[in-house]
Amino acid sequence: MPVVLHKFDPAQQQQNQASPGYLIAKVLALHCADQYDLNQTFGVGSGIAAWSCWAAVAITPNAVHQALLHLQVNIPGAPANFNPLAFSSAFGNSQMGTVNRTVNVPGFDGGAHAERAAIRAAAAANSAQYQIPGNPHHYVLFVQLEPCQHCHGWLTGPTRARVANPWLNRMGPHGQWTFHVWYRWFYGANGFETAQMALWNASQRHQRVIDIVQNW
Repeated sequence: MPVVLHKFDPAQQQQNQASPGYLIAKVLALHCADQYDLNQTFGVGSGIAAWSCWAAVAITPNAVHQALLHLQVNIPGAPANFNPLAFSSAFGNSQMGTVNRTVNVPGFDGGAHAERAAIRAAAAANSAQYQIPGNPHHYVLFVQLEPCQHCHGWLTGPTRARVANPWLNRMGPHGQWTFHVWYRWFYGANGFETAQMALWNASQRHQRVIDIVQNW
C-alpha cells in the first residue's frame, strides 16, 4: 500500500507511538505551529489565517532546506535543546497562492492543497525525501486535515491534475514505497473538524505546542 493514513488521536496516543514515522510527524506538526505564527507577521492579506490548513514533508537537509532544530518549549516531555535533527521539512499551505504574492515561496507554481504545495516546493528545490531510519522507502508527511479523495489519489499515482506528484518516480518502484501521512482532523462534508482545526490554529502558540507534545 503506497499511502498509509495515521490520525493523531489522543485516545490512541500509546498505540500511535509504535506506528512508523510517529515522532517525525510530531516534530513536523510542532514546526507547522511555529510557521503559522511566522506567516501571521506578514499581516492582513498574507493569506494565512486560522482556516488555513498546514502541511510539512520530511526531507533530507540541503542548502535550501536546512536541518530542523529541536524546539525550546519548556514544558514536561518536550525537547529542551536546539540540537539539529537528521531531517528538514518543506511547508505547504492551503492558501499558498495568496502567500506567494506577498512572499516568494521557492518552487511554488500554483495549487490550493497543503500537502501538494509542500511536496512540490520540496521537489523544486531538488530536496530528497527523508527515509524513516531502518525503513528504506518509507517517508513521512504531516497535514492538519485528512487528505481529500483527490489529494489521496494525487499522492499515490498519476491523476488528471495539472501538475503530477513530482516524487512518484523518485521514491522507488511503485508498490515498494510507503508514504506515511499523519493528520489530526478528519476532512468531512459537515466541516465540524475543519472548524475544530480553525479554533486550534487561533489559539496561543504555547497552547498548541503543549497540545501536540502531550496529546498527539
